[in-house]
Parts: sequence; C-alpha cells; structure tokens
Amino acid sequence: MDRLKLLESLALNNNLSKSEMNVVYFCYKKGRTSKEIAVYLGWASPNVARLLLSMYNKGFLERKLLEEDKKTYIYITNDKSELLHIK
Repeated sequence: MDRLKLLESLALNNNLSKSEMNVVYFCYKKGRTSKEIAVYLGWASPNVARLLLSMYNKGFLERKLLEEDKKTYIYITNDKSELLHIK
C-alpha cells in the first residue's frame, strides 16, 4: 500500500485518534523507537509511553526488544490488525 492510500485509509478509520493515526503512519513498514516517536509527535516521553502502551494493548503496534541494550523497544505497525483496516 502506498503512503497516500495508507493516509486515506487511516483518516477514514473511526477506531483511531489523531495521535494514533500519526504513530501508525510513522511506524508503517519501519521500526521506530519511543524516542523517535516522541520527537515526531513533539511530546514528552511519559505521554508517548502511555500512548504506545495503549496502542500495543489494542493491537495497533507490534514491539520487539532492541538487541543492543535490552531496554529499548522497536515499534512497528501491526498491519494484520483488523481494527486498522490496512490491506
């Protein structure tokens, strides 16, 4: 799915808030750390952590532990999620 179609699909999705839509778009097909997501959104770390945990629990994001430091997670959009309607 190209970026324009993805944005259109996300914008029409009633399951997502504006912040969740931005994170899903930013993490689509490329893993991002919470620090990168915080910079992208312009938010403080605790708020981003809450958002990411909520999105992970809803199934919007997948996460993997970074091998180098064993503390940082890499977040990527879960394109298999039925709530996202991404095909």
